[in-house]
Amino acid sequence: MSGIKSLRQTLEMIVEIDLADILRVDSTNTYGKCRPTKVLVRCKDCISWDEEYSSGRKSLGNYRCICHEWSDEEDGHYRYTAEDDFCSYAERREEE
Repeated sequence: MSGIKSLRQTLEMIVEIDLADILRVDSTNTYGKCRPTKVLVRCKDCISWDEEYSSGRKSLGNYRCICHEWSDEEDGHYRYTAEDDFCSYAERREEE
């Protein structure tokens, strides 16, 4: 029974880890030479995330906003992302 309890504790610790804090672009290539790492940026901190066009509610956990990086506005296709989503194209917006 103690093995199940320790497994449960381990899984609870893993769930609490914030992926954006630990995930980074691979820092070495196949030849072992280093290249700069890119820290992941959450959508809510990205310059492409536009809160002017939103849907859902923060209190219900379904709040989404338009991401201009992934939307094709000329064709009328809009991609909504959540605050905690992230991608490799994100650029952190300037602090106001």
